[in-house]
Amino acid sequence: MRQRPALTCGRSVYDREFEDIFKLQDEITLSVVGAIEPNLREAEIERVKRKRPDSLDAYDLVLRAIPHVYPATPEEAVKGIPLLERALALQADYADAHGLLAWCHETLFVRAGHSEEDRVAAIRHARAALAHGRDGATALGLGGFVVAMVEHDRATAFQAFEQALALSLLPL
Repeated sequence: MRQRPALTCGRSVYDREFEDIFKLQDEITLSVVGAIEPNLREAEIERVKRKRPDSLDAYDLVLRAIPHVYPATPEEAVKGIPLLERALALQADYADAHGLLAWCHETLFVRAGHSEEDRVAAIRHARAALAHGRDGATALGLGGFVVAMVEHDRATAFQAFEQALALSLLPL
């Protein structure tokens, strides 16, 4: 079995067989999300109180999609996609909907066959989340995650994460 060179992440070194790359990706993802999610969620709750989406129907669709997005399984992602697409039909610049839809397509791309259609959709919606979500930590976090994992644009991802963290640290 072929050995992959050691990958570093902070102070940790991950030595793995090449076949374990998806397990490594999952561990890194969980580590990053676990580190920033509590602050992002609190900031997002406060932001939503201050700035609601233009369409309450779109907002309702996003809320209904969330339970299908967070498990990050292909079976659930395909249930969330139509709800998020309907939300975007009502409000095309809804950054959180773009971010969640990008994550759904990333889930399908990574865990359900590496479809080019899902890769392109993940990147398109991630970029839209970044463009429309300048004041939304969730949209920036999800957009940055998908851009990093699917498009491999780490510089843009880190910039999005830094902006999301800065938003989460703003006084309310």
